[in-house]
Amino acid sequence: MQHHILLPFDSISNICNRQGNTMQFLQRATAPDRNLRLYCLYLASTGFVLDRAVFLVYMGQHGLNVQQAALCEAIFQLGTVLFEIPTGWVSDRFGRKASMFTGTALLAAYNIGMLLAHGFIGYIFMMLLCAFAYTFLSGSDTSLLYELVETEHSSKRYLSYSSKAMAGQQIMMGISAFLGGLLAAHSWTLLYLLMGGVYVVELAMLAAVHEPKHNSQDASQTIGITSRPGTDNVAAGRAHWRIHSTHWTTYAPVWAFVGFLAASVTLDTTAMSYQNSSQIIFAAAGISLPAIGLFAASSRLANAAAYLLTNQLAKRFKRTTVCIWLCAAQAISFVILPIVAPKPAMLLLASLLALFIPEMVFILAESIIQDYLVSATRAQVLSVVSMMRSLAGAAIYALIGTLLKLWNAQVTLIMLASLTAGLVVMTISWYCWILRIRGE
Repeated sequence: MQHHILLPFDSISNICNRQGNTMQFLQRATAPDRNLRLYCLYLASTGFVLDRAVFLVYMGQHGLNVQQAALCEAIFQLGTVLFEIPTGWVSDRFGRKASMFTGTALLAAYNIGMLLAHGFIGYIFMMLLCAFAYTFLSGSDTSLLYELVETEHSSKRYLSYSSKAMAGQQIMMGISAFLGGLLAAHSWTLLYLLMGGVYVVELAMLAAVHEPKHNSQDASQTIGITSRPGTDNVAAGRAHWRIHSTHWTTYAPVWAFVGFLAASVTLDTTAMSYQNSSQIIFAAAGISLPAIGLFAASSRLANAAAYLLTNQLAKRFKRTTVCIWLCAAQAISFVILPIVAPKPAMLLLASLLALFIPEMVFILAESIIQDYLVSATRAQVLSVVSMMRSLAGAAIYALIGTLLKLWNAQVTLIMLASLTAGLVVMTISWYCWILRIRGE
C-alpha cells in the first residue's frame, strides 16, 4: 500500500525534474546563439566611425598644412607596426575582452582628445593614441569570433558568421562616412562627442558577451610529424623534411603556413592599396570628383555583398575550389584595369569588379589562416598579420605615388596588375603545396 501511495508523488517529481532539465537544456541551447549574435552585432557596430573620411580635413581646418596632415597619417601607420606585437600578447595573456575593452576605451579617449589637441605635436600624439587603441582590437576581434563559433557550434561555421559580421561593418562604414560628412559641416564638436558616446555603447555590448575559456593544452599540444593518409609517421618524416607540428599550427608545417600567409596578406594589401589610392589614380585618369564619390559609396556596398556571396559559394562548393578560382579571377580583374584605363567610365566599372573579388579572397584566406591557429597564440599571430599588412601597404603606397609622379595612371595600373598576377601565383602555389602535404 505504501508503495502505491508513494508512486504518484514519485512520478510527479520525476516529471517535474524532466521538465526542469528540459528548460535548462533549452536555455543552454539558446544562450550561446544569443551570445554569438550579440558579438556579431558588436563587430558590425565597430564599422561606425564618423570621422573616418574627414579626420584629415579636421586637422587641416585646425592649423595643419597638407604635408603635416599626411605625416600624421604616416605616424598612425608606423604606430600600428610598433604596437601590434605587444598588444597581441596582452590579448593572449589576459583575454580577448580585456584587450578589446582597453582598445575601445582608448578610442573614446581619442575622440575627446581630438577636440582638445592643438598644433602638429598634439595631433601626432592623437594619431599614436589611435594607433595604440586599434592594435588592442586588431587580432582580438576575429580571435574571439573564431573561438565563440568553435565553442558554441563548429569552426566550419566561422566563415558564415564572419561574412555576415564583416558585411555589417562595411554597411556601417558607408552610413557613418555619409553622416560624418554632414555632421562635420555642422559641428566638429558634435561629431566627436557623438562618436565618444558610440564607444560607450560598444563597451556595454562587449561587457554582455561571454568569452569562452582558452584550451590550456593549446600552448603545449603537439601532434608530431604530419603524415599523409596511409603512411606512418617515420616514413612521412623522411619524405618531407621538417614537417612537424608546433604550438601555433595544428595540421601543417610552419614554413608552409608562413608562405601562404605572406603571399595572401600581400595580395590583399595590393587590392586595399589600390582602393585607398583610387582617388588620385582616378583624378590622374581624368575622372570627375562626383564620379569618384559615387564610386566610393558603391564600393562599400559591393564589399558587403562580396562577404555574403562568399559564404554562399563556400556552402555550395568546396572552400579550396572557391579560393583558387577567386584568386585567378582577381588576377584577371586587375589585368583588365590598364586595358580600360583610357575610358573613364569603363575604368570605374572595372575597378568595382577589381575591388569586389579581392574582398571575397580576403575573407576566404582569413578563414583558412584562422584554422591554422590555436588560442594560446592566436591574437599574437594575427597581430603579426596586421603588421605585415601595414608594412606592405606602406611600400605599395610609395610605389603607386612614385609611378604616378614619373609616368601616368595606365603605367601604374600595369605595374599593379603584374604585381597582383605574381602574388596570385604564389598564393595558389603555397595553398596547393599545403593541400599536397596534407594529402588532400
